[in-house]
Amino acid sequence: MRINRLTIAGFGPYKTAQHIDFDAFADDGIFLITGNTGAGKSSILDAICFALYASVPRYEGTQQQLRSDYCEPGDPTYVELWFSTGAQNYRVRRSPDYEQPKKRGEGTTKRPATAELFIRVGDASADQLIDEIEWQGIAAIPREVGIALDGILGLSKDQFLQVILLAQNRFQKFLHAKNDERQGVLQSLFGTRRFADIERALVERRKALEVLRRESAEQIAQLGSQVEAILGAGLRDETVVSAEPGAADRQYFESALAELTEQLDAAQVRVAAADARFAEAEAELRERENIRRLQARRDEAAARLDELQQAEETIADERRRLEAATRAEIVWAHVTAENAAESALHRAVADEKAARTAYDEAAALSSLSVGSLNSPSAEVPEVSSVDEASAESDVASTRTTPHALASTAAEINRLLGGLDVILADEKRVPQLDKRIAEYDGIEARQQIELAAAAKRAVSLPAQIDEALEKRNASLLEASGRSDADERVERLRMARQSAELAAVLKSELDDARMVEKAKSTENTEAAALYDQLLTRRLDGHAAELASTLVDGEPCVVCGSTEHPNPTAWTSDLGEPVSDDQIDSQRAHLARASEALTEAGLTVRDLVARHASAEASAGAQSPAEIDEQLKGAQLALSAVVAAEASARELDAQIVDLRAELESITTTVAELTEGVQSTNTARAALVSQRTQIVELVEKHRGDHSTVAERVLELQHLFAVTRDFEVALLAHNDKHTALEAARQTLRQHLDEQGFADRAEAVELRLTSAQRADAASRIGAHDVAHATALNVLAEPDLQGLVVEAVEVESAAEAREAASSDRDDARVAAGSAADRLSRLRAIVADALEQLGASEGLLAEYETMRSLANTVEGAEPNTMRMRLESYVLAAQLEEIIRAANARLAVMTGGRYSLEHDDSVQYRNTRSGLGIAILDQHTGRARATHSLSGGETFLASLALALGLAEVVSNQAGGITLDTLFIDEGFGSLDADTLAIAMSTLDSLRSGGRTIGLISHVEAMKEQIPSRLRITVTPQGFSEIDQRS
Repeated sequence: MRINRLTIAGFGPYKTAQHIDFDAFADDGIFLITGNTGAGKSSILDAICFALYASVPRYEGTQQQLRSDYCEPGDPTYVELWFSTGAQNYRVRRSPDYEQPKKRGEGTTKRPATAELFIRVGDASADQLIDEIEWQGIAAIPREVGIALDGILGLSKDQFLQVILLAQNRFQKFLHAKNDERQGVLQSLFGTRRFADIERALVERRKALEVLRRESAEQIAQLGSQVEAILGAGLRDETVVSAEPGAADRQYFESALAELTEQLDAAQVRVAAADARFAEAEAELRERENIRRLQARRDEAAARLDELQQAEETIADERRRLEAATRAEIVWAHVTAENAAESALHRAVADEKAARTAYDEAAALSSLSVGSLNSPSAEVPEVSSVDEASAESDVASTRTTPHALASTAAEINRLLGGLDVILADEKRVPQLDKRIAEYDGIEARQQIELAAAAKRAVSLPAQIDEALEKRNASLLEASGRSDADERVERLRMARQSAELAAVLKSELDDARMVEKAKSTENTEAAALYDQLLTRRLDGHAAELASTLVDGEPCVVCGSTEHPNPTAWTSDLGEPVSDDQIDSQRAHLARASEALTEAGLTVRDLVARHASAEASAGAQSPAEIDEQLKGAQLALSAVVAAEASARELDAQIVDLRAELESITTTVAELTEGVQSTNTARAALVSQRTQIVELVEKHRGDHSTVAERVLELQHLFAVTRDFEVALLAHNDKHTALEAARQTLRQHLDEQGFADRAEAVELRLTSAQRADAASRIGAHDVAHATALNVLAEPDLQGLVVEAVEVESAAEAREAASSDRDDARVAAGSAADRLSRLRAIVADALEQLGASEGLLAEYETMRSLANTVEGAEPNTMRMRLESYVLAAQLEEIIRAANARLAVMTGGRYSLEHDDSVQYRNTRSGLGIAILDQHTGRARATHSLSGGETFLASLALALGLAEVVSNQAGGITLDTLFIDEGFGSLDADTLAIAMSTLDSLRSGGRTIGLISHVEAMKEQIPSRLRITVTPQGFSEIDQRS
């Protein structure tokens, strides 16, 4: 990544636009940023960080005031940065939120923060002027710009500050940081929070397994109770099921299952015997019922055969009658044909008469001369020249042959063809009138809509301005969201601290009472111990005297004579033994230890109570609740203002869209009125032409349609008369043919005449009935004979067999079988339920054993990743991962530190166990080769600390860039105190920085050191104008 150009305006100490071309320093590879203290050197780095991440590291945790105090109300504030990654060039422009004058009225309104991101289009290597470079937009709102930059840069803000923008105090801070502080930095750089998530997941799994283990034991106990309920009193004396899994539980469940299985086997044996007795009784009953059924079938068939033989003569007559009817049916179709031909002839005669009458009437009423139409030499005039008023009726002279009528119809049809077009135009006149009226209505509506749209177009700009003013007011109110959120959160934390302080106060009072009791116990134990010692010493002489034996030396003086041994008196009390002394000494030690522990508890609670009370600001929960209520109300107002601003933004967009739409609508409606007037004029002209043509051709009729109707009617009756004449002739010929065919078929079927055939004919239904009766008789006769010939009916006894006693025996056997099956079913049901319970129990027992093993494994694993026992290093999982990253950083740093210190110093990773609750694994020590011993980094001198810090920072940058996808860092800024270095150390530092220029990298340094100004000719000089704001002078 390379920083190419930077423009700053109205930002920090810079009022007017300042331009920096970092590419101009590429040849030298290193440049210096100089200026007086407070002139704005570090503000250049702030501007770069703000452009990329919308944040300035120096203002973290405080309200960012980025706009220059020197800006006039109308001056802009923005930062524009050009940078490149790989072959792509980008430009980002960002402005913070700040107050600006209202467009209307007095006062100011808050201008919201903006951001835009562009990518260069075309050949980035081409030599183009700045104004000639073409850019394409990528994103235009701050959130989208941030998302796009995340993907382009591949570095978080913290990573960027570590590898590219090395701001003040960040070198030594990381070198001297404690383990916890260093872990926070590394955590943000390498994104290892997932390992902390793994720690939490393992602990939660451990807790879940503990719950499952207890639940499993309870479930096994419940299953044991269910077994007892199923067995009843059968196994009450067996081993009681334990809540813990073990061999006794498993044996109990298996023995219960074996017992109930034996009961079921005995019940099934009884069922089998009952089934056999029932099957025997069932077979006897079925045998007798079958004989009874066959006897009934035989008797029924014999009776039916007698009935059929008595009806035989009647069936024979039915057969003869059906045969004659079948012959008559053959003739009947021709009888029907003759009747139809006669009827058709009568109808044809009547149709001819009616058609002649209609023809005569129409010809008499027609304004055309029918005689002239029938004359071969008559000239038929064109429609346009026919003068119907002069035509005369000549119906009487019309000839009524089919040929003459066909000629007349053809002439009428020709006249009709000439009037088709004019008739169609005449029919269009009402439609044209309707359309003209519609256009009149359309024009009126368009004029109304046009007036309304024009009125709305005039009113919308004022509504947009009003919504903009309200939106800006809402944005101003919503700008305090972060402060309101912070106040609510701070008060919530204080509320928790106040509650904790109250709880700790109660615990502290209890602990003090315990301490007082332990103090009393300790005092009493000490007094008793002193008393025992005194009694032991007072009676020691008497105790020695009691052990003296004549002739044996005294253990004190060695004498073998004991003339006056001390006697034990009552005032000495009971003798005190060594065991009593030892016992009381141990009791005193325990009392003293308990007192010490109670004192530690009191001191711990005092410190915790003081801390909680300080965090609560010495306020009660009720007092904080009152403040919290007000803060929440203020936050709600800010949130409501944010929502109002969003709603007003949407309203403004809608109003602007409506204004654009209504403007288009006005233009469209104006054009529509003109189009409507043009279309109406065309229709009026068309109607006038049609009316003139109709007047010319309607003749004596009021309309052309009436004239056409008259001609159509005359044409229809002429054709009908012609068809009627032809049909009369055809029907007469058909009747003669039908009579000849009927005579022929009567002779063939043996009938004397038509009347005989008609008399012997039967309807189809009558024939079907006769055939059905004959067929049924034949089928029934054959069926009865077949039944009597069946093998099962031969040799049957005549008397009916007895069935009732066999049925009673079968019912008794069935009852016995049902009882046996109910008993077996009950046993089977109990066994089935018991099997399910036992299977569940055995499964639970097996699972609980595995669950216990899994729990032990998970407990050990969770404790290990938490840094507890058996983790002797007290190093958590996340710290272990970060320790590996730290080792990589130290290796990279030592490669440079060895050069800078002539091999004397090297950094070491310190993973030793720390004191008390301090986390281990992320320590850094410095190894001095002169002594061969490692020591704390705080022991380095100022110059040594700078070199070690610089090496560590460069090593960190190298590791982070490698793990961020191998990003090439072509620009590096260092804002650190070079003034603390002596000449030799500064030369070493400069040599190291000079080596960083390899590969085209550009290094920017911020420093006041004169020696560096002499060595580095390329520089940015920051000067303060007499008005107080700063300007940048670039020299390359």
